[in-house]
Amino acid sequence: VVALSLFAYLGALAVTQTVYGSQFMDTRWVTLGVLVIACGFYWFSANPSPVDPSDGKNNLLILIYGAMTFLTVVAAENPLFSGMKWISHTLMILVFLVFLRQSLKANQVHPVVLFLKGTIVTLLFVSWIKPASLVSSLDVQLYRGAFGSPNAMGQVAAMGALLLIHGALTGKVRWLRYLEASVASLALWLTWSSGARSAIIAFLTGIVLMNYF
Repeated sequence: VVALSLFAYLGALAVTQTVYGSQFMDTRWVTLGVLVIACGFYWFSANPSPVDPSDGKNNLLILIYGAMTFLTVVAAENPLFSGMKWISHTLMILVFLVFLRQSLKANQVHPVVLFLKGTIVTLLFVSWIKPASLVSSLDVQLYRGAFGSPNAMGQVAAMGALLLIHGALTGKVRWLRYLEASVASLALWLTWSSGARSAIIAFLTGIVLMNYF
């Protein structure tokens, strides 16, 4: 149930990021709610043992982070809009850094990564063959593909590039490694074309962390 609700949320998140699926935005909230309930129920009922002794401290740090970022809601010009963003952001952190970390088994991680790779590659392919209009900023044409903004395009492409580079470096099938390396090159080009500086920073940070771990 946890894995299926995760797939549903990731799928809804991917679709609603595009200009073609923006009308289904409510499904993202529904699937996120289902994911939180499923993960939370499993986590509290199974009462899993900590992955390492520092888990208690890490969970406390997450609570402190949530409390500190809530100040952006209190001081916001539009508390309703900022509150909704804070809720979705906080629930995602809770699910991915607390619940899933102690709920997913090792043999479930590989299918999740494959699903994530397939979803991102599909989004990049759609962005390549059927892109939305370009966005101009300071006389520079920014590529947004099938997404509502160049920033979203860059972030998804950067994440896809990281996953595909990792697959190209660690895969055992030669032709599949070459294929992942080729698609990773396309993802990097899309990241650069989007002009999203945050995406470039995220990609470089990911490369450093991948090398470190």
